[in-house]
Amino acid sequence: MLKTTKTTKIYILCPANAETGGPEALYTLGYELRKLGFDSYMFHNNSKFNENLIVEKYKKFNMPFVTKIEDDSNNILIIPETSPRFLYKYKKIQKAFWWLSVDNYLKTINTHKEYSFLKKIFRKIFPKQKFKVKFKNNKIVHLAQSYYAMDFIKQNNAANSEFLMDYLSDEIWEYENKCDYTKKENIILYNPKKGYEFTKQIIEKAPDLTFVPLINLQYKEVIDLLLRSKVYIDFGNHPGKDRFPREAAILGNIVITNKKGAAKYFEDVPIPEKYKFDDDSSNIDNIVKMLRECLETYDSKINDFSSYRDFIHKDKENFINDIKKIFGRSN
Repeated sequence: MLKTTKTTKIYILCPANAETGGPEALYTLGYELRKLGFDSYMFHNNSKFNENLIVEKYKKFNMPFVTKIEDDSNNILIIPETSPRFLYKYKKIQKAFWWLSVDNYLKTINTHKEYSFLKKIFRKIFPKQKFKVKFKNNKIVHLAQSYYAMDFIKQNNAANSEFLMDYLSDEIWEYENKCDYTKKENIILYNPKKGYEFTKQIIEKAPDLTFVPLINLQYKEVIDLLLRSKVYIDFGNHPGKDRFPREAAILGNIVITNKKGAAKYFEDVPIPEKYKFDDDSSNIDNIVKMLRECLETYDSKINDFSSYRDFIHKDKENFINDIKKIFGRSN
């Protein structure tokens, strides 16, 4: 497993200029490591990176960054699943591969397979690039953000693995205190970037219901909608323990999903089974029926999600405990 000393430096590889759940989780990890006394840094793999390039949302973490890594066996490099090539770029440093999304890793691999006809040219440009994870390499510690990821890791017979599940931004709890269930409106929210073809069938089947897409909105605008809506549906892929269903639940929404990816696992999305549907056209009528019931009997149905909200409330405590287990206490 990972070994730390007083002089260990922990580098966290993070995409630059990206404002999504993955980078936020990476910054959160760096922030919590520093709070526990570890010497952690963000690394954006850009020699010209400067503080002006830090995404505004992440400046609150006040994380220092480096433009070069000290390849020393006393140090640690945390690598997100979208950048497997960095597992082989450095020889001495300890490495941990954080599976924030199983699906994104598979997309990365498949993208390079699709361009295999350019392999000869590609190898001349990047002669040492490798994109597949060597699961049986006992020098790599695999960190799972979800049970879905841990299952994938174990199916591939990884030598070392631990859970490291992130938590929602502290901002969400401020909004939770403002959530008034009695003022909820008959609004159903959905993300048109995920599973829209199936969601479209649901919308067409229930033209009298109000469906609102979460797109081209600032964070505060999304929160305002979540505070007003009664239901959030997600029939897209669930590459990990997604942020949106959790935020929706915390802000008083009934959550309805399919059974893809992490949503298939009760441990990742612990909602009653009746709120999960296979995204098959034969289920459209049943889904619409459930939506109507949720809107009409919201006051009772929302109680089915109290345990899910309790589960989410414990995410931060569990995350910090995971960090202590993986990295040990700083000396």
